[in-house]
Amino acid sequence: MRSIGAAAVALAGSATLLTLAAVPSAAATAGPHPAVQAVDCGQASNGLQVIALTTKGSPACGTAHRVAEAYLKAVHDDDRKVVVVHADDARWKCRERHGDPNPYTECVKFEDRAEKVRLLS
Repeated sequence: MRSIGAAAVALAGSATLLTLAAVPSAAATAGPHPAVQAVDCGQASNGLQVIALTTKGSPACGTAHRVAEAYLKAVHDDDRKVVVVHADDARWKCRERHGDPNPYTECVKFEDRAEKVRLLS
């Protein structure tokens, strides 16, 4: 396995810096499967940073924002640790993950586990 690149996201209005370890760079995956890349999609309506981990590049940001908003709505309706949301005719499983130093939310597409959305504070 090739080495994994790291991406850093500076958080607006905060001195906190979250390093996304284990996010493959575009060149990190070789072979018949497309490479997964981290795409900064801006902020959700509540100010969380939206990152798409995707094989589709920046066009995935629209879906990433719809997943983020569906998750944010579901969290207000339900206090479960794992939340399933629907966006763009697909199901996404969302849950909090341990980060270094801060936790983050990660949503994984049921039908294609290479497609993920991360919400960072």
